Amino acid sequence: MDIERFKDGDRRVFTEFYYQYFPYVKNICVRFFKNPADIEDVIQDIFYTIYKKRKLVIEERFDAWIHNISKNMCINKYRWKKRKRMNRFIDPDILDIERLISMSGINKLSQQENRMQLMECVNTIDGMRPTFSRALYLTIEGYKLEEIAGIEKIPLGTAKTRVHRARKILEKRYEILDKGN
Repeated sequence: MDIERFKDGDRRVFTEFYYQYFPYVKNICVRFFKNPADIEDVIQDIFYTIYKKRKLVIEERFDAWIHNISKNMCINKYRWKKRKRMNRFIDPDILDIERLISMSGINKLSQQENRMQLMECVNTIDGMRPTFSRALYLTIEGYKLEEIAGIEKIPLGTAKTRVHRARKILEKRYEILDKGN
């Protein structure tokens, strides 16, 4: 393949490149994804990125460059899908508010004060490390520790630790607020 013509954006050379490297790129993607639609999406994204960054290629490192772009894009897509999957469990609009209030130590005050403290509580949870906030939100939603461990794909002891530490952060935050009032 003529690398200089590839860098210049020659469509015929890029088409040859696509057919030559498609099986290689697909093989990398299959290691990350089982769903054929996800595989097709990430392959399309990979070749689009390769085309956009074609001027950066070095002839001696061409295969490694293709491999790195493919692998990194698969990793990024996998992480994005994992975050997206977790976000459906962490929807603050459908939280069990009473349970959140009882866990956070928010006192029963006027509705306006209660709403302000609740917003502060949600902001505190959102400011935690993502592993702690996900575990706490799942607890608030009523999931048992065993279920949280299954959802997060972590050992039961790790799930217990994350929920415990998240609760401690919440308690500490509201202990400071109570002393300040």
